[in-house]
Amino acid sequence: MKAGMFVTVLVAALSVCMLTPPAPAKAEVMVVAMKPTLCLDIRQTDGHLLLWGCHGGFNQDFFGAVSNNKIYSNLNGRVHCLTGMAKGSDVVLAACVEPGNAAVYRAQAWTLQPNGELKNGTGLCMDVPNLDAYQGQRAAMWDCNGGKNQRFGKGIFKPPSALPAVAASALRGAAPGGVLTTTGRLLGNDASSLIGHDGSTLIGHDGSTLINQGAAGAVQITGGALR
Repeated sequence: MKAGMFVTVLVAALSVCMLTPPAPAKAEVMVVAMKPTLCLDIRQTDGHLLLWGCHGGFNQDFFGAVSNNKIYSNLNGRVHCLTGMAKGSDVVLAACVEPGNAAVYRAQAWTLQPNGELKNGTGLCMDVPNLDAYQGQRAAMWDCNGGKNQRFGKGIFKPPSALPAVAASALRGAAPGGVLTTTGRLLGNDASSLIGHDGSTLIGHDGSTLINQGAAGAVQITGGALR
């Protein structure tokens, strides 16, 4: 590896992602389109990016999501960035670099495309390998192809305490994965209404998409694409 291309991967001897970290006051998460109950999640033992059930903890909170072409983690004072170097390589959390370190700088320069692709300066996209989205799956870099396994939604995680009582109750009693459509109806996996129109206006009056995470809460989508 040439000088100046060294990537310092964050290694923190903290709780692993299976031990849910406390949630920040306002967690900005990235939801996986293939399975919207999963979010991008930093494995804190080695800094690798995985798919994990959305919980809004600090290791799922990406400050500003995409800010100044970098995706900052809310871990350790926002001095580490998501980094995707070469085709087939894992996406990792590494020390943020300046333009002088050109190769790594490009690997940290991300754009969330309107179709939900997360593309960086290498010309590659973040990818769910083998079209197989499951808890614990790694996130890797691959040629951009417009597939659903390369689509992500940006959103705000909302624990039950941040939702109206009628919404929190309905979410807890429903299977995760329901989507609030732009017509204001929260639909379950079987397309049945989880919250009637009057109740849903309390949480979706602006027509935004809301992903039901079951007892954990919900994610209100603000960017990217899930279709």
